[in-house]
Amino acid sequence: MQYMRKNVWELGNDWAAPILWYARGVAEMKSRALAKPTSWRFLVPSTGSMSNGVED
Repeated sequence: MQYMRKNVWELGNDWAAPILWYARGVAEMKSRALAKPTSWRFLVPSTGSMSNGVED
């Protein structure tokens, strides 16, 4: 089975269920201490997504 990622612009509204759950997940990860391997700040450098050097 192949998974097709959905286009967020076609989900209907700004807080469609997948976007809302993603935001909740990010908020939870950001609440964790840097030392936790499941924290946002711990994982971000491993993805190379801080292209401008600024963390949200």
